[in-house]
Amino acid sequence: MTPPKAEREEHSFGNTQVNLPPDTAKAVLSLAAVIPDADLAPNGRAGQSEATAPHVTVKYGLHTTDVEDVRKVLAGEPPVTVTLGTTSFFPGSESGNGDVVKIDVDSPDLQRLNKKIAEALDVTDTHPTYKPHVTIAYVKEGKGKDFEGDESLNGHTVTLDAIRFSTSDGKIFEIPLTGKPGSIPATVSKAPELWQQTRREFKIAENQPRVSAIREAITRGTPIVLTTNARSTRLGRPTHIRLTYDGGVEMASGKKWVALVDAQIEALAGQAGIKPVPFADKVYHHAAVEEAFNAGLDVPETVLVDYPILLNEKRRAQGKAASEARAAALTAATT
Repeated sequence: MTPPKAEREEHSFGNTQVNLPPDTAKAVLSLAAVIPDADLAPNGRAGQSEATAPHVTVKYGLHTTDVEDVRKVLAGEPPVTVTLGTTSFFPGSESGNGDVVKIDVDSPDLQRLNKKIAEALDVTDTHPTYKPHVTIAYVKEGKGKDFEGDESLNGHTVTLDAIRFSTSDGKIFEIPLTGKPGSIPATVSKAPELWQQTRREFKIAENQPRVSAIREAITRGTPIVLTTNARSTRLGRPTHIRLTYDGGVEMASGKKWVALVDAQIEALAGQAGIKPVPFADKVYHHAAVEEAFNAGLDVPETVLVDYPILLNEKRRAQGKAASEARAAALTAATT
């Protein structure tokens, strides 16, 4: 069993987080350092204590103080990928501690682990909507807008191989993520059918293994080249390709990110060793949803919102059923 690290201050609940690697953390602290002392709120800057080292919270609110409970949930999990964005802020009305100056974070890996931990363990949802971010500093209310829009770390991607678990009574444990990159361990709960997944969830499940394989191949030195009619471009670093929030894939082109189409993604993944899906075996989200809808299955509205025609048809059917039920009730009451 991994012994706990130095204790931190006590909190109401336990917390899981990923700490940023030294070079990235140093860049975050540099952003914090330029904020004038006069603008700071009492909680101050990142890096002033063990608890405020630059990090991304995975899930706060854990009741357990037993690291083995958390270790079981994370067993077989592969390293996670995190992509930093621009700076923004949470207004003081949300934090209660002044404006929170932060770096936005895009990470389907962390989104999935946040949900997995919440479903597997007893938690108190102090922040039900997960918005992954790196806190830079707490500033006086109204000052946050002065520090938003910095893009110096926008697009910077790191892969992290451990999650830190801090108990409510102050003990700290490091839990290695030892699963094979690109793999996701099976969970006890039954995976949703395709028609129960949102389009975003479907695309993430489809493209996350491809991006992980491409990055792993680049790290090994395998040539990964995107060929178009205009030119051929070799991806020189793992950070030159990323999975977007909505499950798409982008490639770095100079200082910009360019969205790739499915055929390009498949071609790059093929160079990394992932065989393309034969045309006859391809599965399309819209087709799966439409088929389930026409079969009378209860397709969630969160899925249908991507397909307005089907959503409107469902709502019309619901309205008609409600009207017929009211009419039947009225008839029964008058006879």
